[in-house]
Amino acid sequence: MAELAKIDQRLERVRQSDRNDFRDGSPTYDSASIAVVRLAGILERSESARAREVLTEEESRGLQTIRKIISHGGNADMNDEVFWSTVTTYLPGLVRRLRDAVTDESR
Repeated sequence: MAELAKIDQRLERVRQSDRNDFRDGSPTYDSASIAVVRLAGILERSESARAREVLTEEESRGLQTIRKIISHGGNADMNDEVFWSTVTTYLPGLVRRLRDAVTDESR
């Protein structure tokens, strides 16, 4: 839960930033990259089985694809418009759903 909160904070920093400043090497781009890598890492853990259940197959594949681009392909392969949209529009809701699932599981 604490790691999801940190990811959410990073995503919030990106959402509050100027789109024109979002480019490879900028602090917000780096925050977005770290958020994606850590989120994918959390979901790979065996103790995250319940959290993974809230994701669709498409969401899981999309997250893994963007993580692989960041981790292995280099950001030169990244479409910055899609990345911006993903981390400012899509991922915050996904993280919220994961946090809700973790909270429900701990009850």
